Amino acid sequence: MRAMNALLPSDVWVAAVRRMVPGFNPRRDAVERTYCYRIGTDVGGRSPFRSRHEWALPGPLDVSRLGTAAAELIGEHSFRALSAKGPEHEHYRCRILEALWLAREDAEGLEFWITANRFLRHMVRFLVGTMVDIARGRRAPSDLAKLLRGADNRDASPPAPPHGLFLVGVRYPGHLFAEAP
Repeated sequence: MRAMNALLPSDVWVAAVRRMVPGFNPRRDAVERTYCYRIGTDVGGRSPFRSRHEWALPGPLDVSRLGTAAAELIGEHSFRALSAKGPEHEHYRCRILEALWLAREDAEGLEFWITANRFLRHMVRFLVGTMVDIARGRRAPSDLAKLLRGADNRDASPPAPPHGLFLVGVRYPGHLFAEAP
C-alpha cells in the first residue's frame, strides 16, 4: 500500500489492499461503486483550500427538492440522457441502490452520496448538475423523470464540475478475495 501511494498522483490515495484470486478484474468484477459529490454552499467554498475539492455554490439550495430528486433515482433506469456521449453501450441501464443528499458535518455545504451497480461516463456529474438546477428552481422537479426516459443528453443540465466528485468505495463479491477481507 505504501509503495502504491508513493507512486500515485497526490489526488489519489489507496486506503486498503487485499490479495485477489487469479483472473480478478477490478472493473468487470465490481458489484457496487459509491461516489460522493461535495458542494460548498458558504462563501468559503471559493477559498484556495476548498475550491479544488468541491463545487462552490454560495446561496440557497432547496434541500427538500434535492432529496425528492435523489429518491427518484432509486431502482433501475436508463441513464442515456444523463451521461456523456461516447461509444454506444450495449445498454444504458444502471441500478441505483442509494442516492441521498446530506448536510456536511462541517456545516459548510452538502454532499450527494450515490451507490450503484455501475455508472456511465459523467453520469454522477450530470445528475448533480440537473438536481442543483431543480433545487435552484431553474428546472421543474418533474424534469428528472423525463430525463430518465430520454434518449440523449441535449435536455440535461450541464454537468457539475469534476473537482467535487470522489470515488469512495468499490465492493466485490467475497469469492474473489484470495484471503479473508
